[in-house]
Amino acid sequence: MSRASLAFGVPRQLIYGIGFCLLGVIAVLGALNATGAFLAIMTALAGATLAAALWSFYQLLRGASVESIVAAAIDNSGEAVFVTALPVDGETPLTYANPAFFSLFPPPVKNLAALAQLLEGGESALDEFARLRATANAGGAGHSELSIKGASGALEWRRISVQPFQIPGNRQGHVLWRSRDITARREMDAARAREGETFADYLDNLPAAFFSADADGNILYANNKFVEWLGVTAEDLRARNLRFSDFVVAGSADAAPGSSESGVSGDVTLRGPGGSLFKACLVQSEQVDENGEMMYSRSVLLRDLTWRGETGVQGLPMSSATGNSHKLRWLFDEAPVGIVLLDLQGNVTESNRAFLKLRG
Repeated sequence: MSRASLAFGVPRQLIYGIGFCLLGVIAVLGALNATGAFLAIMTALAGATLAAALWSFYQLLRGASVESIVAAAIDNSGEAVFVTALPVDGETPLTYANPAFFSLFPPPVKNLAALAQLLEGGESALDEFARLRATANAGGAGHSELSIKGASGALEWRRISVQPFQIPGNRQGHVLWRSRDITARREMDAARAREGETFADYLDNLPAAFFSADADGNILYANNKFVEWLGVTAEDLRARNLRFSDFVVAGSADAAPGSSESGVSGDVTLRGPGGSLFKACLVQSEQVDENGEMMYSRSVLLRDLTWRGETGVQGLPMSSATGNSHKLRWLFDEAPVGIVLLDLQGNVTESNRAFLKLRG
């Protein structure tokens, strides 16, 4: 498809120029056989029509120059551009396409039906492409992100947009289609989504209870081990606006998120399923805003253990303490999420391997 395809119909300046030339010729022929005042009139008319013809041809040449500039700009654009006539259907041919289009869509693509055959994703992709055509037919602009089979046979992604437009003096409407390669962005999004799913799985299924609470102590998030130990469901936590302090029976109550000393780690006795009691070590930190106000906590519960950094396990028989201390140290070191211990001044007293990897 050549640049000439950009010119739809015969330019009006050409029609006007030819018309004025014919009128000028008629005026000249009339002047040859005229005398007196009629000769002067025909001579003036011939001069005016020839001047008008020259002006029309000048405008035509000037317009052709602008058209050439626009055509060259589109041809050299890195964005794929193609044009179709309205109305758009599956068999609508491509009136024009720039070289970048054929680099994004393997040839031969001569109409929208051939373009649709490149789409991957089954009926949903075809339906989305049909929706895009319907948007153009309705006179609206829109875009879709569609997967295609690339030249190498690999799955690639394209962002395709439509913008209907009208040529002045031409009743036939057209659609400007634009497309760009978004494969890299989609692959990055997919990788981030997989990482997010993996991290969520780690967090939800940690062998320790993890939860987060706001400044009032309302539980914002709790993993599976937390709801298992406390005998509640995630739906109960949301529906009943439960606080961590609702489960605390005894111990360091100030350690509960939302308390006057929120953020302090400590040992707590908690009520579990059926009213059963168990002891746990609460280790937590806080996220604060620019005003120093607490936004949410990052809290970890370690069941049946009372541990303080390097001081070991307290309040347990020696034989039990030794075994549990070893298990706790392993859990702390090998946890798939970063864990740090802070003192009352916010200084890091200890951190695990995952946290050190995050810090580089």
